[in-house]
Amino acid sequence: MKKFYHAGIVPENAGQGGGYSVYIPDFPQVAAGGENVAEAIDNATSALGLAWHGMIEQNMAIPEPSTLKDVQSLVRAERRQDGLPYPKETVYHNIPAPNLDDSRNGHGRSARNEGRAA
Repeated sequence: MKKFYHAGIVPENAGQGGGYSVYIPDFPQVAAGGENVAEAIDNATSALGLAWHGMIEQNMAIPEPSTLKDVQSLVRAERRQDGLPYPKETVYHNIPAPNLDDSRNGHGRSARNEGRAA
């Protein structure tokens, strides 16, 4: 079954062409953005794939997707912690994870299966 991770897509300097930042709290190592929402989603999808494969190679646990409500709270909290506004124009999008069967090849672990649900 295909996994999807909720991502917060936040406009930066709305109305001034500041682009978009993407937050995927289940993968805090992922940093992505873009000049528009479509580019931000494409970049986040690529970055998630790189992070996913890196975790597999290092035999690290892959987190289970958090709920949308949890992701929204985490994005707000991170923005607040960084002293950044949380624009009302923030949207959420499901970013597809690489196919588990194709990328795992018998390696890695699921965080939920290890009793460490994200």
